[in-house]
Amino acid sequence: MNSSHRTSWIFGSLLAGLLAIRVYGISTDFWLDEIWVLNSLEQLNSFGEIFTRFRFPNNHLLNTCWMYAIYPQDTWMPYRLLSLLTACGLLLMIWRQKDTRIRHAELLFVGGSYAMIILASEARGYAPLVFFAYAAWRCLPDPSHPKGKCILLFALCCVLGALAQATFIFFLGGATLSVLAKALQAEDRRAAMWQALRILFIPLGSFAAVYLLFYRHLHAVIPKEIPYLDCLFTTVAHLFGQDDGSSSLRWILLGIFLLCNGWILRHAWQRNRPQAIFYLATVWLLPLTVLVLKDPRYFAPRNFILPMLFFLVFLARLLVDTWEQRKTRPFHVALLLIYFTGQLTSMLFFVLHGRGGYAAVAQAVAKGNFRGTSYASNADFINNMVLDYHLARLGASGKFTYAPDGSADTYFYIDTHLPCEDFQPAPPPGSAYRALPVKTCKSAPFANFTVLIYSRLPPPEPGPLSRD
Repeated sequence: MNSSHRTSWIFGSLLAGLLAIRVYGISTDFWLDEIWVLNSLEQLNSFGEIFTRFRFPNNHLLNTCWMYAIYPQDTWMPYRLLSLLTACGLLLMIWRQKDTRIRHAELLFVGGSYAMIILASEARGYAPLVFFAYAAWRCLPDPSHPKGKCILLFALCCVLGALAQATFIFFLGGATLSVLAKALQAEDRRAAMWQALRILFIPLGSFAAVYLLFYRHLHAVIPKEIPYLDCLFTTVAHLFGQDDGSSSLRWILLGIFLLCNGWILRHAWQRNRPQAIFYLATVWLLPLTVLVLKDPRYFAPRNFILPMLFFLVFLARLLVDTWEQRKTRPFHVALLLIYFTGQLTSMLFFVLHGRGGYAAVAQAVAKGNFRGTSYASNADFINNMVLDYHLARLGASGKFTYAPDGSADTYFYIDTHLPCEDFQPAPPPGSAYRALPVKTCKSAPFANFTVLIYSRLPPPEPGPLSRD
C-alpha cells in the first residue's frame, strides 16, 4: 500500500470515528436546555406561538420548529436528529473538498473539536448554525464573477443560519464586509458593487426580518452576569478541549490563542485580504461589538461557537500553507500536541460518562431510595424541571414533592457547571440533615452535573447513587 492510500485509509477511519462519536452523543442524557424547550412547546397552542410567545434565548427557531414538527416522541433522541444530521453534514462537506491537505487538516481541527462534538449532541441550534455558516462560507459568491447557483445556495444557507441562532450575525457581518472588499478590488467597481448588493440582499433582509420579528423581543429568564474576561477565558479553554482549568493554564491558552490569531491575520492579509477582513470581523470585531452594545449576561462561551469554528478553519489552512517552513515546524508540533491532548481527553470522558447526572438521581428516586420525600434544591427552577422530566419518564413523578426551603426532607444540590460559578454548597440549616453516601455523577465537561444530597430521612436502600 503506497503512502497516499495509507493516508486515505487513516483519515477515512478518522472520519468514521468522528461520525460515530456524534451518533453516540444523541443517546446521552436529555438535559437542561433541551427539556426547557420541550416543556415550553407543550404549553403552545399553535405553530405561530413559537415566534410570538416563546421569547427567551433558549428558543433557537430552526431547532424549535423541528421539535414542534415531530412532537411527541417516546424518547428524546429524535429531537436531536436535526443537530446530528447537520453535524455529520459538516464533516462530509469537509471531506468533499478537492485539496486533500486542507480536507485532512480541517477534519482534524474542526471535526476533532470537542466543543463541536458536545454541541452537536443536544437538540439546540448550534450544530445547524455551524453547518449553515460553514456551507455559506464555502459558496460565498465573488461579485466580480457571480454565479447564479452560488448566489442561491449562499442565500438559502444564510436564511437557515439566521433561523438557527441569533449569533449568525457574526458570520453574516464578516461575509458582508468580505463581499464588499472583493467588489472594491474589482476592475469594474461599479458593476461589482451592484452584484454585491444582489448577493447580500436576501441574506441581510432575512436576518433583519427575523431580528425585528423575534430576536429583538428576547428576554433572559434567568439572567446571570458573566464578566467579559471570564467569558473569554472559558471560551478559549473550551476551544482547546479544556474545562475552565487552573488560572495559569487559562492564561497560557489565551496567549497561544492570541499568538495564533496574529499569525492567521498576517498570513491571510498577505494572501487574500477579503478573507482577512472576514476573519477579523467574524472572530473578533463583531463579537466584541455585540458584547459592548448588549448586556453581557446573555452570553456564555457557546454563544461564540462561530468565532471558534472559523478560528479552527483558518488555523488548519494556515498550518497547511506553512508546514514546509522548517523554522515554524516546532511551533506546529507543539500546537498540535496542546490542542489534541485536550480534545482527546474530553472525548474519552464523554464516551465513558456521557452527559447527565439528573437521570441518575431520578433513577434512585424511582427505585425507592427517596420515595415519599419532600425536596428542595440549590436551583429550584432548573433542577426541579429536569428532575421532573426524568421522573415522569420513569413513571415516578408523584413519588416526591417540592417543599419550600427550610421544610424539605431532602435537598438536592446539583452543580450545572456554569462559567465563573463555584460549586461549594453549604449543608441545609438544622442538625438533623446529613450528607448521604452519594457518589458524584460524573459528566462530560462544559455541561457537568455534580450531585450532592442532604437528607433527614433514614439511610437509603442500595441503589445507583450508593457507595459500592
